Amino acid sequence: MFEETLEKLRLTYMLGERIYTEFAEKRPAGTGIMIMPKHPGDTLWLCAFAYACKEVYGYEKLLAVFRESQRDIVSFFPDIDLMLPMDTVDMEALQTYICINELWYQNEIRWAFKTGHISIGVDNLIYLENGISQPMLQNTHMYLGLPKLYKPHRAKLVYEPFSEELSEKYKNAVMLLPGAQSIVSPPPETFWKRLADELNKKGYMVYSNYNGLPYEYIVEGSTPLSTSFKELVNLSRYFKGFVGLRSGALDVIAETEAPLVSIYPCEHPETGIDVQKEALEYSNLSNLGRTENIWNYQYNIDMETELIENIIEKIQ
Repeated sequence: MFEETLEKLRLTYMLGERIYTEFAEKRPAGTGIMIMPKHPGDTLWLCAFAYACKEVYGYEKLLAVFRESQRDIVSFFPDIDLMLPMDTVDMEALQTYICINELWYQNEIRWAFKTGHISIGVDNLIYLENGISQPMLQNTHMYLGLPKLYKPHRAKLVYEPFSEELSEKYKNAVMLLPGAQSIVSPPPETFWKRLADELNKKGYMVYSNYNGLPYEYIVEGSTPLSTSFKELVNLSRYFKGFVGLRSGALDVIAETEAPLVSIYPCEHPETGIDVQKEALEYSNLSNLGRTENIWNYQYNIDMETELIENIIEKIQ
């Protein structure tokens, strides 16, 4: 087993070396390369600072390297001049080579994620930044080597022509997004069922954003609805509101004007459903440029009824 692991690592490393070398040798003059290897929310925040990278490092153009599933997100930011989507095998190979050799920023190629300790596992690589989670805004400045004075640019969203049919269909609809890839202790499924039940009683149509991802599920009492990020943006004009666990999908919705309730895991049970400053700073959606019609709550199992009442009050 150990020999198989070493052989797998060797082959992965060699592939990553070939990809990185090609980037370094064939990069067009004046072009910087930003590699974004992680989740949709991380990619969105990094893209929001593409303009700053060009200013600080003097790039004429910026090439973004990202996971194929995040193409929509990258396309929302016109400061990204060139896009290179990458499949999982190639991205993990590039990740292995860069992180083992600590090539965080060389040859105008920037690894736009954590640069801390590395632990090699059988299936993946795990990164820690001194074991501490930092605010998303602070993280982004750190990953990109930017001065803190730079603020994120909002996405430039392109909507399809307004549809009277969709407006009529979803005018009284609420979308639930209970899944989040990086949340360790999410609210139980029973909470989302209670919320769906109460929304149904109020006459709302309730949908669960469900695309078959491992961390997603269909809330009992709701109808599944599969959407790409572009489709999610387009639907934002028609839905009554969105309620979700803090996630990358909520980052995308925060770039729209739709009413949005963001739920955080319980960090301070003594404070009820209020989100404490240190918890909110981790990934404050208002840092992306919108402060209206966004509400943040902490899930507290002892205050589910009050939380549900507050959510319904905000979106009605």
